Amino acid sequence: MLNFGGSVKLNTKVIAIAGAFLLFNLILISNSYYSHNGISSTIDHYRTKYQKTNDVSQTIVDSKDIEGNILFEEHFKSSGDKKSYYEKYSMQYLPNYTGENLNHEESTLLVSLISSSAPYGRDRTYDQFFNDVLNGFNEDYGKISLGLLCITKDHFDTIKNYMRDFFQDERIEAEKKFNKVTMIYAPFLDENNASGRDDRQKPSFQKKRRSLIAKSRNFLINSILEFEKYILTIDSDIIEINPDTISMFITSKKDIIVPRIERGIQQDYDLNSWKGSRKVPTSEEFEMMKKSQQKAYQSGSRDEEYIFVPMDQEGKMEHLIDASNRLKSNRKAKVNELVEIDSVGGAVLFLKSEIWKLGIQFPPFYVIGTDWNLPLGGYDGIETEGLCYEAKILGYTCWSMPNLVAQHSEV
Repeated sequence: MLNFGGSVKLNTKVIAIAGAFLLFNLILISNSYYSHNGISSTIDHYRTKYQKTNDVSQTIVDSKDIEGNILFEEHFKSSGDKKSYYEKYSMQYLPNYTGENLNHEESTLLVSLISSSAPYGRDRTYDQFFNDVLNGFNEDYGKISLGLLCITKDHFDTIKNYMRDFFQDERIEAEKKFNKVTMIYAPFLDENNASGRDDRQKPSFQKKRRSLIAKSRNFLINSILEFEKYILTIDSDIIEINPDTISMFITSKKDIIVPRIERGIQQDYDLNSWKGSRKVPTSEEFEMMKKSQQKAYQSGSRDEEYIFVPMDQEGKMEHLIDASNRLKSNRKAKVNELVEIDSVGGAVLFLKSEIWKLGIQFPPFYVIGTDWNLPLGGYDGIETEGLCYEAKILGYTCWSMPNLVAQHSEV
């Protein structure tokens, strides 16, 4: 607690939350504002170019209206170091891009990461992912905005052209068209550059991989989230999902929710969703962690010789298939039956945007067990598994619908 003059006490947690919320909304205010007709962009609606005074880099913003004011496009290219270069392209479907839709109590931001290699599963295409999953919900899409992060320029350009054709297709009803699509091209987030193609089962590879996924999701959502009330993340290799998933999640009024994921004969593919207890390092294992991390940190390689792997405690863990079987054995199962859990997976993940804006995001390191003597993080709670840990501290809870199933590609 902080004491000012002995009369006013402020909780440091409250200060941190207020600060994060204020900063996030200042960013929103700087990017967009309300007009009497709805929400308008502060970026000039004419084609413009801004050239920095130095010769090293430039920032380009292209804006144009096309097809009789049906679409408004913006294309931003970052300046500076190539190691952090990215492009941001947005396409607003003007009939649906209104203040009423964007500020609707059920407005939702739907996001997905498009990886560099077979992102939709083997022999599948973006067209299949879009029609089977992204555009397959029983929803008024005027209340939904779409955000995609692409690693390769080919995927970025292909999807951009696909979405432009989609919006211009008069055979498609307006109710099936998103109010806005925003795409990020971020080659610096390529997993091949970050962690190589060595043994994927090694703890070091998995740690780097999940750290990169966390950073990618954070980068995407932080770059595009505006006024939407909810966020739904879906892996691009999900091939089937219940069309009423969004409405069931919203109706539940829960903070953070996941369904159960099946993959072929695997009835519970995403084992990062669970309730229970996991093992913690012994004092000897903690010392091994400390020495390994300090050595890796000091060398600059960040390649740890020893990484503690958190495992389930036998008899103290329930995964979603266990919860589903328990519910079915006790009574007639409902597809939207809710079970509180301690950790969530990310194949399909739904949360209130207020949680995100308060700073509860995907930790790109093991957040549980962090210590001043551990320069590379703790021993558990990376990426989605750290989300509930952080949320619980601020009073939010995680839930599952174990009888609600989404299908993951087998390859």
